[in-house]
Amino acid sequence: RASQGTVRMAQPVVEAASEARVEVRDDLTLVPTDKRELMSWYLWDCGSSPIGATAISFWALLITQYAKYEAAKNVEGIVWREHHAAGALCEGTCDGTPCGAYDGAYPELKFVRPEGMPEICQWFPVNKNLLHGVDYSNTVVLSNVAVQLGCGFFLVFLGSLGDFGSMRWNGLALGAFVISFAPIVALFISETKDYAWQAVLFCAVVIAHLCAQQMFDAYLPLLATTHPRTSAVREARHSSGTKTANRSVEPNGLDSSASGNGKERADAEAAEAMVPTFKSVSEMRQEVASELAFFSPALGFGSLTLVVCMQMAVIFSYNKEDAKNDLPRQAGDPDNVGGGLRIAICIAGLWAMVCCFLGLRGLRTRPGRPLPFGSESHSTLWASMSKLGFRRTLMTVRMLRAQSPELLKLMLGQIFSTTGNGTVVTSFVVFVQRELNADNVDMVIIVLVGSMSACLGLLLLMPIVKRLHGKDLYRMFMALKAVTLVWPVWLALGFTQKWEMFALVVIGGALNPSLLPMIRSIFQQTCPHGYEASMFSLLGICTVAFVWIGSAVLAVFLSATGSMRWGILAQAAFTVVALWIFSSFDFKKAQEDRARIESGEHEVDGVGEFDELRVESLDSSLTSRDSR
Repeated sequence: RASQGTVRMAQPVVEAASEARVEVRDDLTLVPTDKRELMSWYLWDCGSSPIGATAISFWALLITQYAKYEAAKNVEGIVWREHHAAGALCEGTCDGTPCGAYDGAYPELKFVRPEGMPEICQWFPVNKNLLHGVDYSNTVVLSNVAVQLGCGFFLVFLGSLGDFGSMRWNGLALGAFVISFAPIVALFISETKDYAWQAVLFCAVVIAHLCAQQMFDAYLPLLATTHPRTSAVREARHSSGTKTANRSVEPNGLDSSASGNGKERADAEAAEAMVPTFKSVSEMRQEVASELAFFSPALGFGSLTLVVCMQMAVIFSYNKEDAKNDLPRQAGDPDNVGGGLRIAICIAGLWAMVCCFLGLRGLRTRPGRPLPFGSESHSTLWASMSKLGFRRTLMTVRMLRAQSPELLKLMLGQIFSTTGNGTVVTSFVVFVQRELNADNVDMVIIVLVGSMSACLGLLLLMPIVKRLHGKDLYRMFMALKAVTLVWPVWLALGFTQKWEMFALVVIGGALNPSLLPMIRSIFQQTCPHGYEASMFSLLGICTVAFVWIGSAVLAVFLSATGSMRWGILAQAAFTVVALWIFSSFDFKKAQEDRARIESGEHEVDGVGEFDELRVESLDSSLTSRDSR
């Protein structure tokens, strides 16, 4: 019983010291934020969200159309089928003769839709391979593999350096530059034989967007901790103070007058009195984090809806010309496939340029300690940074294994979760174009309906989620995650009519976008302060760096079977494994581990094994510890 009592008394000390340690006064990352910085943070997301959605929709469709057109140049020509690639053959009339395909049999005929060809019939290349023997649909699938590997490489070697100097802000600036100017370059690549160059620009934009997003996410716990509402609760706790009869309690929950065993008991009693105020600070920080995590993407999808309306006007005005140009033609005909799509992509780039750079002006750098090496040549500097980043990534994994195994479970679950779900999302456009011959107008409807559905879903869920803490929030996440098993099964076994792709976008759009904000909120509530850059970098690695496995599985099935359906169905296995791992996660234990890390329980003489990962400089860290 005495031992149990000691544990009960020690726990408030851990919690109090944990919250007090968050309030290090000389930590520049914890400079109080204001409305201008919060609006700037939102504005950056408003600029980056449309280009991210444009890349996996309009840009993926453009590359697929380019590659499909090149495949249609094969001598086998094209064939017309009802609704989808495996539908019944269709026939029309070519020069008075029934025809269901266009190849060398009609060399004198400039291709148009044959007379009498039903509107439900779509054209597909008979031989789907490009010159190098790869299925044309694999152009985007393999581009996704390259993107995900590129993101993983960046985050493993450089992603954890966000808390050095102003690299967190610089990462956002570099990402903004790429996602703004690459779409402008894409506008001028109009020949279908240059589909590989479009794919290169596509990869560059998606890598820049996803990597910058990790730097953006690393601001979340800092803004939640320094938010005006959190600061108000913290200041109220400071002003009220906590006093005992003949002694005062310092801000870190330690009694300045007690000593020995009596001091420990006094500390525990004093900390017990302070726990409610510390708990109120912690709860407010968690509520603000959930609000930021949901409101930011909601604004992003609202911004996307506005951009899609502008893109829709362009695509509709170009639709008649694009529809004509999307059909295979004789050599010598104008080669201008997807003019409307290219302008739509450029619009998203210009929007990102305005919003992201305006957001960067108001977003504080929140500088951390300087890089641990001096002035070097650029090549030597990048090599040193890569080595440092890689070491810190491995050190973060070691830290989770040693001090927070529950967070490690969350990371592993996220790997399998995003591998399956991410592959379905990034391959959706290619799938519907290949199977249902979705065109530009279909894509406008998909993106517009999807963005509106996502915005509405996030806004409806936000007031619910911000009031959920601990297990309740995690149960809701698990329920939404279980629903995502439906997506690959529906795609693989259904999708024989075009209405199905719109229905899935409406349902999935309302639920899918909430998963990442929820995992961010859960992660923020269990991530120890001071380790945000390294921890969120590892979360980013787990979110995007392994999705290439799902895309590679899809590419293998496509090459082996000639159909995307089996590869899509295989993604359900990743989701099943993710749910099994997530089910073993203990939220309460993860928060206890966080409190122990923040309180310095694992340190020896004020020095911890993983102190290199902390955001504070060495001097300020030692100063804050010595003062206690």
